[in-house]
Amino acid sequence: MSSPADPTTPGQGPDPSPPPSSPNKAAAAAATFRPFRLLKQDALNIRSRWPSDWKVMNQQVLASAVYIFFTNLLPGITFASDLYELTGRSWGPIEVVFSTGLCGLIFSIVIYFHKAALELKRTHGAVSLAAFLYAVIGAFGTCLVAVLLSTAESWRPLLHRYLRLGLAEYAAAISIVLWIGIPHIGELDRLDHQRLQVQTQFRPSDPDRTVFLVPFWRLSVSWIFLSIIPAAIVTVLFFFDHEISSIICTSSRYGVRKPGGFAWDVALLGLTTLLCGLLGLPPANGLLPQAPLHSESLLYRPDGSGDDDDDDQGQQRRRTYEQRYSALIQASLILAFISPPLQRLLGLTQTSVLAGLFMFMGYQSLAVNPILYRVAHLLTPPSDLPALPRAVSWLAVHGFTLTQITLTAAVFAMTLTVAAPAFPLVIVALVPVRLTLMGRIWSRETLRFVDGWACRPGKPEDQRAPPQRPQDEEKGNNKGM
Repeated sequence: MSSPADPTTPGQGPDPSPPPSSPNKAAAAAATFRPFRLLKQDALNIRSRWPSDWKVMNQQVLASAVYIFFTNLLPGITFASDLYELTGRSWGPIEVVFSTGLCGLIFSIVIYFHKAALELKRTHGAVSLAAFLYAVIGAFGTCLVAVLLSTAESWRPLLHRYLRLGLAEYAAAISIVLWIGIPHIGELDRLDHQRLQVQTQFRPSDPDRTVFLVPFWRLSVSWIFLSIIPAAIVTVLFFFDHEISSIICTSSRYGVRKPGGFAWDVALLGLTTLLCGLLGLPPANGLLPQAPLHSESLLYRPDGSGDDDDDDQGQQRRRTYEQRYSALIQASLILAFISPPLQRLLGLTQTSVLAGLFMFMGYQSLAVNPILYRVAHLLTPPSDLPALPRAVSWLAVHGFTLTQITLTAAVFAMTLTVAAPAFPLVIVALVPVRLTLMGRIWSRETLRFVDGWACRPGKPEDQRAPPQRPQDEEKGNNKGM
């Protein structure tokens, strides 16, 4: 678990001294410029927490490692099939698995459903009608069995408590193994199932390469300078991807207690990306959407319930097992799958099972995302809507939700066009929109309400002086539209 470090010292408020005079402004600015200050602070924090990170090891940590192993490995293979075609067979499954496992060892919501539909579409064009119909059944079966087993803790008094706990924690793994095996039974074995494309040799996918190390010293200078443009775009994407994942993974609902290290994480991300570049591997950071699922799988509730308490007492009861074993185990397992025997075993997996896994991961992600409930509130009669905090209206909340949906759809549609590589720049452009324009349209209370679940204390609107009462507060009330 990691989160951006807070550069301010706890317990200290803003400096009450007056601002420096004009002649001293440059000197004051130079005095506050201390490179690597946050990195040094993060290193000290990690050094203090390192021994305790290896003291927590139990069945839930092991179950989390197995869950994240499947949700990292199988989607990674799916993305590898895209890379294999889009890069002219330069990158394939072996590079993606190698990259994910290697970087995972060092590092110790829409996309899921889209990938599920894409897998079924590919299957439709490659197999017979009977095999495609089974693929649809297998995809929904994988998802529904995993969803059903994930609720096993609520089956009381059916089965023993530890058996229910095991079914719930290994729901995805059990469903995947079950639906991989079903097509080998009886007449189903005669169908032309589409399975994962894997390699049987430990070598690059590109037939012109025999080793993973890239001979970068042979590249022309023009190509090196040309690569700065995509490198800048990827840097922006990685920075925001890691920042957003870090915020969501360490939100208050998880009860994270240990200090994080955002600067340290970014430094490691840069080093692992450099290592992947030297080895000709795709950077593994592209699989970080699974990070919130990792936190969710490590969430411990003493009462054993799956309900999320909103009160302070509920927040104190919940906590997350903060350790390094789950990341180390899953990364080691993934790295083991670059071996030819395990690659052949991976080749037994039907693509329909991947589609079902994507749907289950999408369900898991949406289940902890308040936007799902806010979309449901759009379809709820005003008389049945829950009460809101003071000065927050349902008119404003609905407007913010529709804006989020519209912007998400626009960015997602952009990724389906030739302009897809530039979509991180659009996300960057939305930052000043959030900091300036949205503060003029919605009240501070509304922005706190809709953004509070994924923001740390000290949101942008908290730093501004209270503005005049916005129009949405005058029109709306707590009872809604």
